[in-house]
Amino acid sequence: MVWQNNLREIRIILYRLKRSYGLPAIIKRPLTSIQNVTTGVIVRTFETIPIKRVIVLPAQNLRNFIYDLAFIAASKNFTEGGLFDQNIRTMIIDIKDAPKGFILTMNDHIVFETRRYEIKNFELAEHNQGWLLQTIELDSSDAE
Repeated sequence: MVWQNNLREIRIILYRLKRSYGLPAIIKRPLTSIQNVTTGVIVRTFETIPIKRVIVLPAQNLRNFIYDLAFIAASKNFTEGGLFDQNIRTMIIDIKDAPKGFILTMNDHIVFETRRYEIKNFELAEHNQGWLLQTIELDSSDAE
């Protein structure tokens, strides 16, 4: 019966976090992707799942640098590379806020405050009470 006490504690913690840090967000799941051969325009359709309160923790801003492939392959002097900024944000979704039978996948992304966050990794919380997500947003990405 120890697991029932843990389950109750997890529910209480999620409830308090949702009240303190919960904000509305949308989970988008890609359904189809159709490309027009003549124009090259790609039309994507998404299934949208609104979540009333996603627990959103503060973002961590990082600046990364990536070398050009020519530098890595040929071991020449420095050729090219690029700097980009990304925000890493931790989010928690209570399983009760998602539709019944919903299963989160790595193909989904989250729209929060008109910004798109890609799911880097996620864990299912103890006793299937929620998801702990680590998401990434590029500063240069388009607002959705």
